[in-house]
Amino acid sequence: MYNNLLLLDASVWGTVSDWTSIGVNFGVGLLIYKTLKSQVAVQRLQEKVTAMEHTGFVKSIEPKFELDLKLDSPKFDIEAGRFLTFNVQCFVNLTKNPAKDVKLNCVWPWVNEGDGMPTETELNQEREFLNYGDNFTMGLNVRVGHFFNIDSYVFVIKFLLNFSDMQGNEYSQTITARVSNEEVRKVISNPILKQK
Repeated sequence: MYNNLLLLDASVWGTVSDWTSIGVNFGVGLLIYKTLKSQVAVQRLQEKVTAMEHTGFVKSIEPKFELDLKLDSPKFDIEAGRFLTFNVQCFVNLTKNPAKDVKLNCVWPWVNEGDGMPTETELNQEREFLNYGDNFTMGLNVRVGHFFNIDSYVFVIKFLLNFSDMQGNEYSQTITARVSNEEVRKVISNPILKQK
């Protein structure tokens, strides 16, 4: 009597081999799911590593510029409306990696002494290609005015460089010079990669 309770009808419940194949298929499905989940995690990690390597590569080929200024003694013209006039020589030096499509803009955006209006001027220079160590010179005739004292003047010249590296990545770099009767102080920023 007890032997018949443990027996299940094979036509309703299936045989041991049917249940074994169901168990094996479930286990295989579970292993395939875990494998695919693991591969997705590895792929995401590889994308992060590739992005970091690309960023490092772009940083390694990034050009960088420096700028030196030479100013002549200013001339103070009271009769023409108290203008300060002088010549500026800009020496632009490529200090790191080749650059192409170099565009230099010089802007005098503000004057911070006295009560006059700031003078704005723009001058552009373009170079198709510069190799590491190359340089170019730009001469400027600057006239700033209406309120300067020849013994005490302060103004700012801002230089904006736009250029590309050899892979076509575009950058901008700002160089700001504070000019006074006592000194010329420069602030050179690092190149900034433009987003495409």
